[in-house]
Amino acid sequence: MRKVSLKIGAVALCGAFALLSCEKSSKNTADSENSATHDSTQVGGVDGPLFSNMPTLEETQGDQNLVKQAQSKPLTMVALSEPNFDFGDVKSGSIVSHTFEISNTGKKPLIISEVKPGCGCTVSEFTKTPILPGKKGKITLKFNTSSFLGVQNKFALVYTNTEKTPITLSFTANIK
Repeated sequence: MRKVSLKIGAVALCGAFALLSCEKSSKNTADSENSATHDSTQVGGVDGPLFSNMPTLEETQGDQNLVKQAQSKPLTMVALSEPNFDFGDVKSGSIVSHTFEISNTGKKPLIISEVKPGCGCTVSEFTKTPILPGKKGKITLKFNTSSFLGVQNKFALVYTNTEKTPITLSFTANIK
């Protein structure tokens, strides 16, 4: 398992790299009941050009209340098993999910106060109880591929009691 320290400040770069809006394609598949689950420890990359629809500084600062709430607890440090994941080729209409592991590498309990997916096509589940030092929690992102074709890059913002919050998790899928 490759650990990536999030204290370095690369979180903002990862978030800027992974952003893509939830634009619908012209194809709309009714078979959204099929689901494919991928749960791997391989680190997925985001290949391709930078995205033209990245958020403005004002948009990224719009969640200041969530940041203040998360940082109101004693601060700790975290490491991720991976900051991004590549589902590879996925059939349009399927629902795919991936679980990211988050480790508390600090000395205070880690609290995940909120996980906000970048769009309505993605939902999250996460460890809601405090994660003790040296222990791990989970953040699962489920992506409904209906209405999408081609390479999709999605993200979720994770608000924690760490100095650098939110933490950005991202994933890529090639919808066929």
